[in-house]
Amino acid sequence: MLFRPSAESTYSFRGREGVSVFEFNIEHIGTYEFSAWYPEGKEGPEVILAIGQGLMSNIFGMIAVGVAILFGSGTIGTVIAVVTFIKRQKAK
Repeated sequence: MLFRPSAESTYSFRGREGVSVFEFNIEHIGTYEFSAWYPEGKEGPEVILAIGQGLMSNIFGMIAVGVAILFGSGTIGTVIAVVTFIKRQKAK
């Protein structure tokens, strides 16, 4: 069964562009055949049906890792600065 995408996504890569139009779940491992067409009597541009897995979750995952690295580095830097400050004060 097809659903509206939970998050709209678009891409532009090496001269190709795309937009998410549907989302679906595969409940059983196997071989699937997909096809798409315009309604009878209607015409449109030739398109390519591309299927991908978890594009948005991959992007959000990369962003989360980047934010974690940013805050982790900031925390480590702050700890180093505080420890250095305390040791210098004790040395005086």
